[in-house]
Amino acid sequence: MGSKAIKVSEETYEYLRRRSEEEHVSIKEVVDRIARERGDLEDFAGSWEMSDEEAEELRRKRKKLWETWEL
Repeated sequence: MGSKAIKVSEETYEYLRRRSEEEHVSIKEVVDRIARERGDLEDFAGSWEMSDEEAEELRRKRKKLWETWEL
């Protein structure tokens, strides 16, 4: 199986590093376990009811966040 590089914040990296040290495993193993535990987004489809206003607010916030994104 191949591998891919991803970018994470310093805060996220430190969290993963601490967890790997506490559990005496690699960061990869921590990420793999977290991914399995969290499940897929499809598992949550339809589980949260929101109003049209809440949905629009989420869209606005997401748009604003993407406008500030830099690589």
